[in-house]
Amino acid sequence: MAINVSVYSKKIESLKKNFSILSVDINKILDKYGNISFEGTSLSKKESFISLMRLNPSTELIRYLDSKTNLSHFKDKRSNIEYAIDLVLGWLSEDIIISHLREKNLQCDLNGRDKYRDFLSAKDISTQPDIKVKINDQYRALEIMNDWNDYWIRSDKLDLRDNKFLRLSNEKSLFLGIAPMSSKGIFLDFSEKLDFVRRYNPAYGKKSYTLKKIKNKLVDLVKCISNLEDHIYESKE
Repeated sequence: MAINVSVYSKKIESLKKNFSILSVDINKILDKYGNISFEGTSLSKKESFISLMRLNPSTELIRYLDSKTNLSHFKDKRSNIEYAIDLVLGWLSEDIIISHLREKNLQCDLNGRDKYRDFLSAKDISTQPDIKVKINDQYRALEIMNDWNDYWIRSDKLDLRDNKFLRLSNEKSLFLGIAPMSSKGIFLDFSEKLDFVRRYNPAYGKKSYTLKKIKNKLVDLVKCISNLEDHIYESKE
């Protein structure tokens, strides 16, 4: 089992901090998964998520994850277990946002195959937005993107792969970019004109779309979520 304990401990602590900042009870979120097991196993999703957040998965869970997460195209240089932890942290980040929005009487639901919180095969992984928000009897897609290493702050830019940017633009999606380590975020509406620039990105080895000078656009997490909520309410009027 290969886990960079220093890196992942910081990620997990930042997630817990953001649960607290947004007044969302992490135990209530985890309780939703208490009576659900991964298909074909006796592994409780709740207990599996908890053990991964403690960086102490059981031998059975490690074997299961090794059978599900050996996806080189998606995990990059991460180990199977690190890739699994990142997926769980992403799922819980979405759960935080949904819980917070529902507390504000906004109707939203998980979208796509990810809503089942299963470790999917390569052919089942989709690029559908994570959440759908109901506005005036219609749903709009809400994409959530996490920057776990404060790259946006260090580089002063936000990069989106070609296909993601075009999908967000074509679907006129809402976008919530969250930097968990610094508890900051940015809200964007892709139905509006945005200042992305298309450029060659050496990290991707292809063209991407970049929003520059993002440090000036990042706000504290509570304000960022409030901007999203206000935008939804204004769209309802």
